[in-house]
Amino acid sequence: MSKITITDGQNIIDVAIQEYGSIESVFDILEDNQSLDNLDVILNAGDKISVFPERIVNKEIVNLTKLKQRRINTEGGVEAPTGIGAMIIGQTFIVA
Repeated sequence: MSKITITDGQNIIDVAIQEYGSIESVFDILEDNQSLDNLDVILNAGDKISVFPERIVNKEIVNLTKLKQRRINTEGGVEAPTGIGAMIIGQTFIVA
């Protein structure tokens, strides 16, 4: 067993893919961490989660994220679209 530290914007699915290489591993994470009680749990930056490397499902994905020193983070936010394609007539695009 090892402990990982959650980074800003990570959710339980991100951790499952990053540490086990499989989305199905969210259930292992929930089982192994009693403080996480459901799939909608909010993770905060700095939280510690127990993971078990011997349970890796897809080593290729896990090795790739470690090799490239990447953290999977899907809740980091998305920039609002800009430009003519994102404009709304009468609100952000005014015709005089």
